[in-house]
Amino acid sequence: MITKINTRKKMFEKKILNFGFLSTIDNPLLALTLQKIYKYKLKNAFIICERSKISFKMQEVFKERVGNYFDKYCVFTVKNKIPFFLVDSHNSNQTIKLLNKLKIDCLYNAGTLKKLNKKILSKVKFGCINVHPAILPKYRGASSTEWSIYNSDKIANTVHFMDENYDSGPIINIEYYKFSKITSYQDIRRKVYAKGIDLGIRTLLDIQKQKINYKNLTYQDKNEGIELGPISKKKLNFIIKKVDKYGYK
Repeated sequence: MITKINTRKKMFEKKILNFGFLSTIDNPLLALTLQKIYKYKLKNAFIICERSKISFKMQEVFKERVGNYFDKYCVFTVKNKIPFFLVDSHNSNQTIKLLNKLKIDCLYNAGTLKKLNKKILSKVKFGCINVHPAILPKYRGASSTEWSIYNSDKIANTVHFMDENYDSGPIINIEYYKFSKITSYQDIRRKVYAKGIDLGIRTLLDIQKQKINYKNLTYQDKNEGIELGPISKKKLNFIIKKVDKYGYK
């Protein structure tokens, strides 16, 4: 758990940390994540995939958001192969054994389907990083980018440490984005996804370089913001028309 992270300098020991990326074998953003790992030269990355697949409904939602835009990254090949491991569940004892074997220091949510339990979170010295596609704690939960657009609010990614609940862990950084007047809903979503992966990998590099000050994290107020549910089809159609017609500043 992030609250138990030991911030003493001797923990770092000037060594290369081992990073575990939690995903699924069919995650549509995994190929781009691999490319970014290679681009930023992040060392000691291990991909830990659940055998479970993304539901048909989730696939349809993703396609509605970005079309086939990220399919092009699937042809990317990494010269120095990044190790892949399969587990039945990211919350299983099998995963705990794998984290011990690989000596994983920090986890990264690259598309896990589950909340992570206390046993998993407590197994890594430097916590588990998640990138949430909206401002926290204001927009917790599902369809957070859509709710931001619906409310004519700022578009952002929030990188934070995970705890046992959704989107409620300590905040490391919030990155805001600007858009030209000629912008579609899918353009916004594509940028938020792609920039989120960049932000996440850069955060891991900052952890590696000891640039994260754990004492200066922003701890979320549970009474601030609400956990939002999936946006309705009617409201989604409204924001699509809104952005396609007027753009988004």
